[in-house]
Amino acid sequence: MTNVFRGGVVAASILALAGCSGVGFRADTGGVEAINSVAIVSFVVPEYVMEQADSGGLSGVTALISVGKKVAAGEKASGNGQEVAQTAAEGFAQTMAQDTKKTFVPMATVTGNAQFQALATEYGKTGTKYMAAPGLPVILLEMKTKHSDFAAKAAKALGVDGVVIVFTRELEYALYTGALGTGEAKAEGSGLFIMFDRDGNAVWESGTVVRSEASAAMVAGALDPRKAEALHKDIGATMAKDLWATYTKETK
Repeated sequence: MTNVFRGGVVAASILALAGCSGVGFRADTGGVEAINSVAIVSFVVPEYVMEQADSGGLSGVTALISVGKKVAAGEKASGNGQEVAQTAAEGFAQTMAQDTKKTFVPMATVTGNAQFQALATEYGKTGTKYMAAPGLPVILLEMKTKHSDFAAKAAKALGVDGVVIVFTRELEYALYTGALGTGEAKAEGSGLFIMFDRDGNAVWESGTVVRSEASAAMVAGALDPRKAEALHKDIGATMAKDLWATYTKETK
């Protein structure tokens, strides 16, 4: 069993976006290798995923359009975070499963588990500026977390070897062509990932700062709805690729 921790020199953007005093990599490779079945039990993004303020466009238009649709449908006004989190979590799980060769439990199985739903209600945070994928609780991770009672109980309820929590602290759309909110946009985000074993012990922790590989057309600060879902799925996949690349590099 190998325990690895890398602090090192990290980008200033990680420190600023992750909002913590230091960002590093920590893994118990034996603990990670012992996990075969995994469930994502929390995947969190900001409540409003918007255009970067310095893109020069109408920042927030995409998120506000989402709010308008919710109000029209009689729902409580809220941002577009839940939809973004749902699709990003799908891309994350698919890519992480391919890279790690671990079996990720379908999200429907997780959210359809009555015991898990009770735990989600008990441990989920409310009144925050964040939203989770539908059926999952908002869990705001902190660096250097060693143990989680929620993770242990969730793993037991779902009958899996381990669970994953992803806290995307920042997520925005950034124009890389065009101006004034019109052009091609990519998604940029930063966050914290932790994998816990069935006893709730953290066996793999890593920060991540990424830009999506995919892009979507943006007009006056609003994403083309036909492209938005693919972009959100790609940012989740890109996060997974980044985390796995860091893991393989640091555990050589």
